Amino acid sequence: MCFIFMLMNNNFLIKWIIYEFSMILMIFILNSMKNSTKMISILYYTMSSISSIMFLFFMIMNNYLTISFINSKFLMNFFLLNMFLKLSMFPFHSWMIYCYEKSSWNQIFLLSTIMKFIPITFFCHFTNIWLNMMILLTFNSIFMSIYINIDFSLKKLFACSTSFNNILMIYMFMLNMKQFIMFCMMYSIILYFIIYILNKSSSKLFIMFNSKFLNYMFKLWMLIYSMMPLMTSFMMKWNFLYEIMKFNTNLYFLYLIYLMFSLLLLWKYFIILKKFSYKNYYLIYQKLNKNLNIYIFIWMMMYLFMFIMFNFINN
Repeated sequence: MCFIFMLMNNNFLIKWIIYEFSMILMIFILNSMKNSTKMISILYYTMSSISSIMFLFFMIMNNYLTISFINSKFLMNFFLLNMFLKLSMFPFHSWMIYCYEKSSWNQIFLLSTIMKFIPITFFCHFTNIWLNMMILLTFNSIFMSIYINIDFSLKKLFACSTSFNNILMIYMFMLNMKQFIMFCMMYSIILYFIIYILNKSSSKLFIMFNSKFLNYMFKLWMLIYSMMPLMTSFMMKWNFLYEIMKFNTNLYFLYLIYLMFSLLLLWKYFIILKKFSYKNYYLIYQKLNKNLNIYIFIWMMMYLFMFIMFNFINN
């Protein structure tokens, strides 16, 4: 409800009140959930408090400093610092990943959806698309796609994926509000079904489902969540990239880098699905492991090449 009110209202003061109220409400919900860890609520509250203090400082500086190029540049960089802290983007990624590791699956759903959408909606009210932000967001995506390979876990995968997708959500909000709302709805639905299956199986890492139906459904929803080519989620992502390339045609190199590291993240999803597919064929899996890695990588590269060529030809 708070998210809807923020989207409908353009008044800064009301947005700020809704934002702060929603954060307190979400912390209370986190703390009241079954099997909740109080450390998560305390950590999230601490980071939210620091972010709020930084935002107040930003507003005071913005009102009382004499506007100049140096001052405006300093304020915008300070604002970006605050936004990156709140959204747990590099170099402030560690606290949120720790929260994910210690959270239940229901808490992860809340952290990945409404507690991500509301801050993005609030912070995007104060900024526009500019080069520094685009470079930093792209670098965050690059870092997350690499960092996920260190001490890998399924919960860490969701944490890094959510941070990786921040660039999509932020620019969708700025370029096309309807597309942003659709993406949020679709993202929430996909994640809800994944979390539902994980709760059903009471799993912590690579689940060996007793139910074949749950096994197949988990694979399907993970493929959709990974935004693999030809999935509905990928079509939204590709349409967004097409729109932003039309918006600024001088940054093709950044978009290409983003797509390449998006492929690296997709590779991690395939590793998870591969473990499910061959759980009953351990010996075969051991023999074909290296070949499968090569085949899957070539297959993904071909898909990426076809979609990029299709886009450039149409331009």
